[in-house]
Amino acid sequence: MAKINLDTEPRFKGLMKGLGFTKTSRGFIRNYNDSVQVMMFGHATNGEKQVRYYLGSYFIRYPQIEDVAARIGVQVYPLGGHMGNIMPQARLVEWRLSEQDTENYYLNLINDIANAVRTYVLPFMEKYSTIEDFISGIEDGSLEFGSYDKQTAPIAYYLQGKSEKAKQYIEDTLKRLSRKGCYGQEVEFAEGEQYRIEKYYPTINRDLMNYQDFAHRFRTSLL
Repeated sequence: MAKINLDTEPRFKGLMKGLGFTKTSRGFIRNYNDSVQVMMFGHATNGEKQVRYYLGSYFIRYPQIEDVAARIGVQVYPLGGHMGNIMPQARLVEWRLSEQDTENYYLNLINDIANAVRTYVLPFMEKYSTIEDFISGIEDGSLEFGSYDKQTAPIAYYLQGKSEKAKQYIEDTLKRLSRKGCYGQEVEFAEGEQYRIEKYYPTINRDLMNYQDFAHRFRTSLL
């Protein structure tokens, strides 16, 4: 299946290189301003033989934010998502590659993927390539609450010398998470021939608990 494997396809690698990306073992990467920008292409067969459906994902990492997170003992995930979500379709977009494809179809398709990266993903990555731009995207609402790690925002404010805004963001997020649904098992039944035992467990808002832990680490280490 070498022909339909984007990870080993030299022509696709060349197209991505032309956009500034270097091939690594886990995808394509480039450094730009404050960020490390990553493109990855996962695939599925959807039950078809000798076929791969490729789905592109983008990630924007901020090494300065990651360094501070590591210093206070937390891990953060990058800003990112499926590239189809920032394309006009605003939904998952897949590209179908088959071993039965003609050469022209194949070349047109990998060019189409590269053009989608050039037209939609790169402008987005460049728009949020600095920590200052990242903060602006949070404040003006152009970055959705679920598209970035809520731990990264206070650290971004901290790096910009805006401690009060960091505190306010933490408080607002704790309030927001406290209104979310809880996860857990409320009651468990153990039954036998002669008995029925009910064990009650409290529901757990894990997102809130995790953010409370982060807030404590942030406040005691950085403020």
